[in-house]
Formats: sequence, structure tokens, C-alpha cells
Amino acid sequence: MIKHDFEISFKNVDCIRRTATQFPLVARRALRRVANMTKTQASREIRAAYNIKKRDVDRTFSVRISPDADAAIIRSSGTRLPLVIFDAKQAASGVRIQVEKGKRTLIRSSFLAVMKSGHQGVFSRVAKKRLPIRELVTISVSEMFGARGVIDS
Repeated sequence: MIKHDFEISFKNVDCIRRTATQFPLVARRALRRVANMTKTQASREIRAAYNIKKRDVDRTFSVRISPDADAAIIRSSGTRLPLVIFDAKQAASGVRIQVEKGKRTLIRSSFLAVMKSGHQGVFSRVAKKRLPIRELVTISVSEMFGARGVIDS
């Protein structure tokens, strides 16, 4: 004869109640952690494709968790980046830059300059005259984030 004894105990009811009240906090923390890991992975993918520093990528990202902790929003916002941060080098006929890894590009009729304020940039003339000049910029980090090669991986 086989006999089974079952004992029902209410010792763990308080633990279950405590867990139920802490679930929103735990879910929020887990969601934030996953969102931060996703942000880190996106930063790595951008830096693998583009010649940009981690600092310049990470300052554009923000992570927000919805109030009911059911969604995370990873946003990249910012202005277009100046060409000088992409390893700009003065050449005889312009400036060579490397925006994408492994691809150097020559921008004709442009020059590197340091302004009186100390700001460095890649500039080109608007007209044949000496002035005015304008600083040259390229895509923003959010455009890099949305690029096909980055978002697919």
C-alpha cells in the first residue's frame, strides 16, 4: 500500500504577498537592465561600422522606461557631427576624412582651421571670396543608429 501525506502550510503566504507587491519594481529594474544592454550593443555596432569615439556615441543615447514598466524607449538624438571628429587630415587638394571604417574620402576645396575661440573644424568657402566660410558636417548618431547595416545586426 502506498501512502502520501500532504501538508499545507501558510508560512510562505507572506513571502508570496511580498513578491506580488515587489513585482512592478523588479520588472522595471529588469527592463532597464535589458534596455541598457541593448543600448550598449547598439553603440558597439555603430562603432564597428563608423570611425567614431564611444563618448560621441553614448552622449546621444537616452533610455526611458514607461511608467507601467511594459516598454522601454531607447532614443538617440542630436545634431549632425562635425567632420573634424572623423580623423580629418589636411591634404594638398582638400581634407581627407574617414567616416566609415576602412573608407577614406577626400573633400575637395576644404580646409582644416582653428577659430579664435579654439574651435577646430573642417571648413569650405561659400563663394570665391575669402569670407564667408561654413563648417562641414556629416550624419548624426541617430542616422547611424537607423542605418541598415547597424539595425539589422
